[in-house]
Amino acid sequence: MQVFFNLLLTLPLGIYLRYYFKKSFKQTLIITFLVSLFFEFTQLTGIYGIYKYPYRVFDVDDLIINTLGGIIGYFITPLFKYMLPDINVIKSKNFNIGKYSTYPRRLIAFFIDWNICFYF
Repeated sequence: MQVFFNLLLTLPLGIYLRYYFKKSFKQTLIITFLVSLFFEFTQLTGIYGIYKYPYRVFDVDDLIINTLGGIIGYFITPLFKYMLPDINVIKSKNFNIGKYSTYPRRLIAFFIDWNICFYF
């Protein structure tokens, strides 16, 4: 079950990198590996010093399986291209709409994020 969820964790990342950013296989492999490495280092360091002791361990198997999940996502992206709209059409329609967020929206988002991070 843990292997399945580790694969599922980075599968959308592989799809997103190929579909939206048009990354190559090598770039997707490197990015998913680095994201997986970031997850494992975060577990090893106890979430950057917030907790006194780390509660998880660095596991190389998770690193490999998470990277494999991103690669599987890369290869199954053509299945989703038939269900999702063309990304170029979406970008051309929404280029000017919402290009910049206003300062009150930024301020509200900052306070929401700050409260979430502070209280949880």
